[in-house]
Amino acid sequence: MPPSRIDKALLLLPPFDQLLGSTRDRISRLKHRYPCDDELITHLMHMDPRLVALVPYLVWIPYEQFFDVQKVGQGGFATVWKARFKANQGFDVILALKEIDVSFQQEIVLQTVISLQNNSRIMNVIGLSKDPESGRNLIVMAFAKGGSLEKRLDETELRGPWSDTFGAALRVSTALASLHLIGVTHNDLHPGNIGRP
Repeated sequence: MPPSRIDKALLLLPPFDQLLGSTRDRISRLKHRYPCDDELITHLMHMDPRLVALVPYLVWIPYEQFFDVQKVGQGGFATVWKARFKANQGFDVILALKEIDVSFQQEIVLQTVISLQNNSRIMNVIGLSKDPESGRNLIVMAFAKGGSLEKRLDETELRGPWSDTFGAALRVSTALASLHLIGVTHNDLHPGNIGRP
């Protein structure tokens, strides 16, 4: 029997001890802040027992910790929400909550693998959550504060030096190249999926 898409995606997951020290430290800080691995394991087991392999890399954030949740986009594969979250010293942090269908379980694995590539142009996956009212499964990610490229194109006239356009194209192609190096293709690339920091 050939390996499933989830099995193929899990093969891309680097061993935790082979991650860069800065990535391990970031994950350790998150694990210390959200010591909910039991809930994470339960949730992943319910989706697919193979997903438990993601526990060392992700945290579970209870949905009740988010507030001011607003829908910001609807794509071909997911709905994206933004939410406020109380961070250290009472500061609000804005995070992206990417709604995923249970049938797209490999998306969780791939998003995790991609965020471990240490490319500053790729939004980091922080963990998972679930809206208890709607039952939505959510990937919790960094939020692109600058919005999407699509939003920028809709709101502004394209004026400026070609070097700006070239720089943007170079950043996108560099991020895509880092995905291709690990055997991942995007499959839904469009201006709405290109975030601006």
